[in-house]
Amino acid sequence: MVRNRAGALLVARRIAAVAGRIDGHPDGHGFLVPDDGSASVLLPAAEMRGLMHGDRASVRVSGHDNRGRPMGTVVEVLERAQRRIVGRVHLQHGVTYLVPEDRRIAHDIVLPDAGKVKAGQVVTVELVQPPTKHAQPVGRIAEVLGNYADSGMEIEIALRKFDLPHEFSKKALAQAQALPSTVQEKDMRRSPRPARAAVRHHRRRDGEGLRRRGLRAGAKAATGACGWRSPTSATTCATAMRSTLERASAAPRSTSRAA
Repeated sequence: MVRNRAGALLVARRIAAVAGRIDGHPDGHGFLVPDDGSASVLLPAAEMRGLMHGDRASVRVSGHDNRGRPMGTVVEVLERAQRRIVGRVHLQHGVTYLVPEDRRIAHDIVLPDAGKVKAGQVVTVELVQPPTKHAQPVGRIAEVLGNYADSGMEIEIALRKFDLPHEFSKKALAQAQALPSTVQEKDMRRSPRPARAAVRHHRRRDGEGLRRRGLRAGAKAATGACGWRSPTSATTCATAMRSTLERASAAPRSTSRAA
């Protein structure tokens, strides 16, 4: 079913119309992605003047292009999708307008009341008037994010460009406001591991690591002293290796106790 300008419902099949969502292209043309899953319909730039990316519309297939793709003309705009748009402010010949960061939106949005916003700043605008075939869309500044080169600006733009949640709900803010600003005594008593026990645990762990490294170093030194190049007898070699390992294992233990 398609609703015409007078508000009457029409059967889409009888008027050979296809309903779907608009997929914009940076070059100015676009495609209608039908709801029934059929092939996309190409919309020339002239037909996209009154549409924006994400809108819902009904299109009548009027022919095919030189690549065999179906082409269409817009019958009716069913639903507007863009409510807030993020982009950069430009000033040219006394006219302030916004260039959207989403390149699938090929329209420049006119800002008749820009206030103190400067050219080059990043803002979000609310659409006051959607585009038509003979007029650009008109918007009102809703939020000023800052300069384009500010740190973290690409994250702020991406959050608003893809409509990601970036603000806490009123309920979450109320819960955070109800929490005390300092740690309470009752919360400290509920700690499963006191600070002193945690310090002793880390000291034991560090001491064990030192002892193991010392054993490895002692074994390496003893092996070097008793290698095949050394003329020492087997008994002398075993005694030297044992004494070296004992010294290596005893020294880190004393360091661990001192710690």
